[in-house]
Amino acid sequence: QIRQKPYDEAVQKAENLLDMEKGENKTAEEVEQLKQEIETTKKALDGQERLDLAKTESSKQLKNYTYLTQGQVDSVKNFIEKEAKMNKEIEVRMGAAASLNTEMSNLQHIVEENKDLQSKANYTSSDDDRKKAYNTAYGNAEKIIKKDSTDNKDETAVKEAQRPTEKSPSRYGKI
Repeated sequence: QIRQKPYDEAVQKAENLLDMEKGENKTAEEVEQLKQEIETTKKALDGQERLDLAKTESSKQLKNYTYLTQGQVDSVKNFIEKEAKMNKEIEVRMGAAASLNTEMSNLQHIVEENKDLQSKANYTSSDDDRKKAYNTAYGNAEKIIKKDSTDNKDETAVKEAQRPTEKSPSRYGKI
């Protein structure tokens, strides 16, 4: 491994120093420097330390995902803090959170584009079934993007909510 070699080399230097027959006389400062080298390279081998760092960094990064609901954020945080055992798991989960944040942003923009739709002619001239279907889809989309929601909708559910609201009268004529 990449991290193992420097550690092995530092240990070998220490073993050479301790060799009574062939060992060299070193100053206290040189011995201390060698000790620090061993400790530093040993820490680099420590997976828990790297995992803790990845958890801290991902928690900071999660704050930048401003379109996620509280439930979505809590789900990612819970996984990172309690379930993640490897850096790769955190990497994958944060990648999924980034994609979800993008889809939530898209849904937010669709909802904003259509918030005053009910006063437009395309809506008012549509039949009641189409109005009802659109109102349901729009209402569901609004619930999904609500920031304080404790729901944890995944990317598929968010994309599904985008479809009917994307086909709004403001984009495609009558509903």
